[in-house]
Amino acid sequence: MIRIGVFSSLYADLTFLVLNRVLKTSSFEAVIINADESRNKSVDILIINNKPGFALPPAFFCEAAIVNTDDKTTLKLLKKFNTDIVTCGFNSKASVTASSILDEKVVFCVQRAFQTLDGQSVCQQEFSFDTFFLKSNHSENPTVVTSCLLPAITSALVAGISVEEITNL
Repeated sequence: MIRIGVFSSLYADLTFLVLNRVLKTSSFEAVIINADESRNKSVDILIINNKPGFALPPAFFCEAAIVNTDDKTTLKLLKKFNTDIVTCGFNSKASVTASSILDEKVVFCVQRAFQTLDGQSVCQQEFSFDTFFLKSNHSENPTVVTSCLLPAITSALVAGISVEEITNL
């Protein structure tokens, strides 16, 4: 079972909602992690999505971390840990970004190839994801896209879920 943890000060509930929609199979589990319990939680993939000045968990164990490219503090701190880092966001240096935000749909772009947990390559590509299940136009809010959709979809790709599975929800 692959465990994906969400350590976030921004839209953790929506990130969790998207993850649970994408991770429909029993071989995946999404958990929300707060700073107090991070020492006791072990996850395969950790989404770290914090407001500026929000502290990292004091200790965590993961094979891969998903981080917004604009969060320079977290990126700098993560370099001390032995974990793979995959970035997402609207920055041109992000591994995964959103190229279009439309009514009830976001087009994602893998700009830089990366590895899944089992060593498969995720190549450069674009694909769309229907966001009709999000409440009250959240999917059109760039902050929501950056804070929950991008990290959730990126973590699903790192977990080895194919683009076909993600787009056929």
